[in-house]
Amino acid sequence: MIITMVALLVVMSVGSQIGDVGAAMTGGCRTFCGNITVDYPFGIEQGCGHPKYRDLVYCINNVMMFHVVSGSYEVVNIDYGFKLLDIFDPKMSTCASMHKSDGFFLEDARARYLQPTPDNAFMLLGCSKASPLFEGFPDKHLPCRNVTGMGCDAFYDCPSWVGFGKKSKATRPPPCCGIPYSSIGSLNLSRLQCYSYATAYNSAPIKVANPREWSYGIQLSFSLPEDSDFCKSCKASKGVCGYDVVKESNLCLCDGWNSTTSCDTGNPSAGATYNYRPELFYLLFAGMLLITAI
Repeated sequence: MIITMVALLVVMSVGSQIGDVGAAMTGGCRTFCGNITVDYPFGIEQGCGHPKYRDLVYCINNVMMFHVVSGSYEVVNIDYGFKLLDIFDPKMSTCASMHKSDGFFLEDARARYLQPTPDNAFMLLGCSKASPLFEGFPDKHLPCRNVTGMGCDAFYDCPSWVGFGKKSKATRPPPCCGIPYSSIGSLNLSRLQCYSYATAYNSAPIKVANPREWSYGIQLSFSLPEDSDFCKSCKASKGVCGYDVVKESNLCLCDGWNSTTSCDTGNPSAGATYNYRPELFYLLFAGMLLITAI
C-alpha cells in the first residue's frame, strides 16, 4: 500500500512539473505594459519576442523600462510601423533642470540593430578642455553645431542654465556642444569628460524652435531580425512569436503547444515542438511501471 502511494505521488508530482513547464512556455505573452504595446521583436517575458531582443525591455509597476549597458531608461513610445523606440533618461538634463549623468551607449551586439536616429540632437554639457571632443575624436576636431534645427544656441536660453555657471558662447571650450550621435558612436560621458548631456528629437514634421517644447529623450530606430519572416507566418496562423529559451531558436506559441513553423502546419500529433525535460517523462514512465507491477 505504501509503495503504491509513493508511486502515485511520483506520477502526480512529475505530471504537475510537466504541466508547469508547458504552461510556462506556451502561456500567452503580455501585449501591454501600462499604455505601451508589446509586440515582436520585443517581449517582457522569457520566451516571448525575438532572442536578439531578450532582456532588453521589462515591465515594472506598469512602466516599461529599456535596459542596456549604460543604464535603464523609460520607454515613452514604440512605433512598430516606422520601427522607432522613444526612451527617456531620468538622469539627463533638460530645459527645466540640469543633472549629472552617465550618458548613453550600447553593447556592440545591440548596436547592430539599435541606433539613435539622425533626428536626435545631442548636446554635451560642461566638457573638459581635455575632452576628445576638442582634442580630436577620433582623429579630427568635431565642430559643435545645431542638429535638425536644435542645438546649444537655443538651449542657452533655458532656465536650467541658472546656477549651472553658464559661460559666454565665445568661451573655449563652449559650455554646450551640439553633435549628431553618428559623429561619436557612443555617448560615454566618462570617456568624453563631460558633466551631462541633453538630447531632443523631432517628433513631428514641424520643427519646434522653443527648447521648452522640445521632445527630450532619445529616439532609436530598430531593425527586424533576418528571420522575421517566421514571425509573419506565425502571426498569420494566429500564433504568438516567441523562442526556445534554451536553444534561442524560433518558436510559434500556439494554443497549448508550440511549433517550429506555424500553428497551421504544426500540431500535437504531427511535429509540434514541446518544451519539456525528458527526465520528467522517464520518471513518469517508471512510476507507471511501478504501479502496474504492484
